[in-house]
Amino acid sequence: MYTIPFASWISNAAARFSGIRGAVSIQACRVGCSRQAIYDQARKVHGAVQAEYSGGPTREELIRENQALRSENAQLWEWVDRAVEYAPAKQQKFSATALAMGLSLTQVQVLLTLILGPWEAPSRTTIGRWVKAAGEAAGRVLKRSDALCKELGTAKN
Repeated sequence: MYTIPFASWISNAAARFSGIRGAVSIQACRVGCSRQAIYDQARKVHGAVQAEYSGGPTREELIRENQALRSENAQLWEWVDRAVEYAPAKQQKFSATALAMGLSLTQVQVLLTLILGPWEAPSRTTIGRWVKAAGEAAGRVLKRSDALCKELGTAKN
């Protein structure tokens, strides 16, 4: 693994910013690099020091904030799967409508599992009870409406 010799960068930057005539050339000869490398390193060291003491957040603070945001983001993605609010009454209506459209109980259960997830989806038996109750309620309504229609039909004669 390659490590950057920060201490030599700092000493090279010190030579650059010392203001002494020829200090950069002397330092370049001493450490065996070009004068341009010393100028580049001095610019980077100056930028790092300026960033650290500019009054903004430190690198450590930014790293901690980044980790907290990543954690929050992961939690939000977990919640997205459970964000669909599908009340039992709505599930019952969905089940009855789907069966009326020709889907089987198993197909309805698969669809509800896709929507709600495997832990929240009702069982096939529960869906069957809901559909049966909806059919009985519809039967009562139809029986009553048939009786009213029959009365209207016989009242005209």
